[in-house]
Amino acid sequence: MNSSFSKISLIKLSSILCAASLCAQQDNPLPVEGEQVAQAVKPSETKLAGTIYLLSGDSISGTISQWDKDYLVVTSSDFVDPVKFATEKILTIELDDHGITDMGAGPNQDETTLIINNRNNQLGQNETIKGGFSNIDETHVTLNTTYAGEIKVLKKFITKMEIDSKKGYLYLGPNSIDEWQNNSIKQTWEYTNNSLIGGVTAGNIAQDLGTPDEATLSFDLSWKEDEYLTLYLFSSDHEQSDPDNYYKLELRRENCLITKYVDGRQVSHLSSERMLEMQNRFRIEPNRLRSSEKELHARYEIFMSKTKGEFHIFRNGTKLDKLIDSNPQANKFGSALHLISGDRTPIRIKNLSLSNWSGHIPSAVDAETFAKAKGEGERILLKNGDILLGKIGKIVEGLMTVETIYAPLRIPIIRMRSVDLTGSNLKEEPLMYESDVKCWFKD
Repeated sequence: MNSSFSKISLIKLSSILCAASLCAQQDNPLPVEGEQVAQAVKPSETKLAGTIYLLSGDSISGTISQWDKDYLVVTSSDFVDPVKFATEKILTIELDDHGITDMGAGPNQDETTLIINNRNNQLGQNETIKGGFSNIDETHVTLNTTYAGEIKVLKKFITKMEIDSKKGYLYLGPNSIDEWQNNSIKQTWEYTNNSLIGGVTAGNIAQDLGTPDEATLSFDLSWKEDEYLTLYLFSSDHEQSDPDNYYKLELRRENCLITKYVDGRQVSHLSSERMLEMQNRFRIEPNRLRSSEKELHARYEIFMSKTKGEFHIFRNGTKLDKLIDSNPQANKFGSALHLISGDRTPIRIKNLSLSNWSGHIPSAVDAETFAKAKGEGERILLKNGDILLGKIGKIVEGLMTVETIYAPLRIPIIRMRSVDLTGSNLKEEPLMYESDVKCWFKD
């Protein structure tokens, strides 16, 4: 399903949707067991309302009084009588969240992302399921979610588990547009579904996040046509569109450039480790843009130090470049972050986080690290770069038991980075059906 970028589809699992769709697919080999989902979803007395976007380009807002497999019935003040729409004519549905209450799941110290095998070998069509890591056994991974309570996912459908600790963040957001200072003539950035949307018109928003001297900045970037974003790092004034001192980081597809500004003047471009390696090897690097021509999303991690003048840029877990300031002037710079959009393409920023950086650089390619571990069992990559091979056991109070050939270990979940599940001989691909729907949750 494709829709306009600014209209991010939002479908919440309600008793109506569960009864009409999910429960009807229990016999299908889906990654999430239908019975578990049905038990987790509680009936809601809140009326289901939203906007229906049709294939013809029309849109209708109202209350969904009936939701069946083949049609929806919508009641609106614009209509004399309820109107029935065939689901085959509907492109997307964006639901209102007024009155929606929490499912009751408590906050997790970790957020685990399960990466599901591609459906029918579709390139780039990996789906994700997020929640708190609760348990893993011979056949299932159990997550504690805010949208459906506790759910079990079949291991045979999972390629990888990525674990991100929520503990110790200095900032987690975005939370609203009001927390950002608008430094443009007009407000061109928007906030929706826990995301910042920009790029239709050039804009500059900023916030003093209290960035420490050594910090890790992470975010998910999505775009409609072109990957294009500029950030001001360690800005000395978040209330100015052009502060006196900052590092200007430009992200352009799979390339990055940092320019240093001091006392309102451009001083220098930071030296690139990647470019230096290319010059030393006397070779021309293959065009890196080809691999991203069909991409629409990327995860960025920036490990930065204003005292050392170092910036390590990672894209989708792979090191993009290391940029070095040969003359760092830490006392000149501040602690604010600016987000700068152009007018070339709509972009979306979500899952923006800031934390202290210990100085450790993660492995550039997890796959190569995992390949070094030979034997039976799950391969566990820790945040400090160490790798373990063993059988994962129960999780009690945030500690996971891992049986290794050396000794049983108890490891805090928040110390783990990812778990590789590709070694199983029982791997399967989820099937795709014509009646399938895709849900985007608010978080």
